[in-house]
Amino acid sequence: LLISEDVVRLLPPNLRELCRMVDRVTVKGSARPTCLYTYDVPAEVDAEFKPSDESVTADDFFARVRPARSEEFRAMFFSAVANYLGGEDGTRADWSQAECELGACLGMCATDGPSLALVAFIRKRGRGRDGALRTAPGWKGYRPLEDK
Repeated sequence: LLISEDVVRLLPPNLRELCRMVDRVTVKGSARPTCLYTYDVPAEVDAEFKPSDESVTADDFFARVRPARSEEFRAMFFSAVANYLGGEDGTRADWSQAECELGACLGMCATDGPSLALVAFIRKRGRGRDGALRTAPGWKGYRPLEDK
């Protein structure tokens, strides 16, 4: 589930914390970078829980439907994304470290889509002629979104 930065900003802080920033991109027709987030929907939800009940508040819902990824995973992913992005302008990016941390994330959840996508992008854009992995030349802390 991908969520735009504009939608995440509308959420109360306690729900915003449950979303995971996965990338910063520019979309077609816009030069302004925007962040993309995900909410890791759990595979199973308590069968007794009825989210369609009108008495269920957002707080009730998210207290019962916690993100599928552990706090350890989320902390490692947060660090990986910080190293991948390298700040607002990308100057502090360390793609080698980001790839290492994303590898640790994939060790915890081998099917994590955002981790797989970032590793693929880093490897595609960050390999030098000598085969070494480094931050892509000219990296500005975001990329054009090429796929939906």
